[in-house]
Amino acid sequence: MSLRYLDPPPSAAAWPIGVPEDLCGEIAMDFHHCLPAALADIAFVRATLLHAAEAAGAVIETGSFHAIEPAGICGTVLVADGHFSVQCSPLRGHAAVQVFTTEPLRLSSVRCTLTAAFQSH
Repeated sequence: MSLRYLDPPPSAAAWPIGVPEDLCGEIAMDFHHCLPAALADIAFVRATLLHAAEAAGAVIETGSFHAIEPAGICGTVLVADGHFSVQCSPLRGHAAVQVFTTEPLRLSSVRCTLTAAFQSH
């Protein structure tokens, strides 16, 4: 998994070992070598992203997911102060997740939830 801090606060240089516990802004997470069966199951991807948002402490408003042809899933969970989005490519074993929030969330919980789900389902 790799992380890209797209909109880090000024103190981001102090994060050499990973994701801080509470963070607001925009974070992109790439998950490689994921299990294709997990990334092709729309119900599983929906449940996983909703669980990640809950684990972060977000207030979930709604979610929308759809299949991409020939293979893949794209989805978004809207939360009270931002969104969680995912694009899955089962053929490549890759999932890209973006989290945008204006309030601090437990993003380390998001990372752990998604890693466990996509790489061990």
